[in-house]
Amino acid sequence: MEKFTIHLNVNPHSKVTFRLTYEEVLKRSLMQYEIVIKVKPKQLVHHFEIDVDIFEPQGISKLDAQAPFLPKELAAQTIKKSFSGKKVHGRQTVVVDPLGHVLFRPTVGQQQSCPTCSTSLLNGDFKVTYDVSRDEICDLLVANNHFAHFFAPRNLTNMNKNVVFVIDISGSMKGQKVKQVSRSLKQLTQQKLPQPHHSLHASFAARVWLGIYAPGQRQGDLTEIPSA
Repeated sequence: MEKFTIHLNVNPHSKVTFRLTYEEVLKRSLMQYEIVIKVKPKQLVHHFEIDVDIFEPQGISKLDAQAPFLPKELAAQTIKKSFSGKKVHGRQTVVVDPLGHVLFRPTVGQQQSCPTCSTSLLNGDFKVTYDVSRDEICDLLVANNHFAHFFAPRNLTNMNKNVVFVIDISGSMKGQKVKQVSRSLKQLTQQKLPQPHHSLHASFAARVWLGIYAPGQRQGDLTEIPSA
């Protein structure tokens, strides 16, 4: 997290506008991008507003915003979001709108924790999530003298996996620690997962502790695992 401090003297009843300009690379996780804005004014604000404009040349396929620090009904009243997405006529795509907009503007009454309170409900993270239209497996985006190469294939089948749990059985794990690990892993391996195969190994002795073997691995085989 980047931190900065500003010291400023302001005359009574005057106004100050702060403008912060920065660049951030958003990571796509769980099929969406997420923008997080810290909301902690610690007082009631007469003109509080979060205004988010999103521009994506590929077009925006979905857009959402959440204010988890507010009750759901109040959040629905104070958050306005809009994007047109794709307009499709038959099988032919006609228009792709690259713009999305989110506006969060609670009044003083909507900020109050109770009708007569001077404390604010605004204390948490305001989140904007969205994703872009991906018609092609690979896409090259060029904007503002930068380029990005996206590779995001869809509808891939799940691959079989071999999972190895390495357990530390050194002297530092004696007693309750190793018992807790033993109970946890036994419960984990009793869960019937659809695809993965498991092998459990003790790290210092490099020996199988409880075998659910991968295809082709004989019971009693020892896998060479470097000591922790």
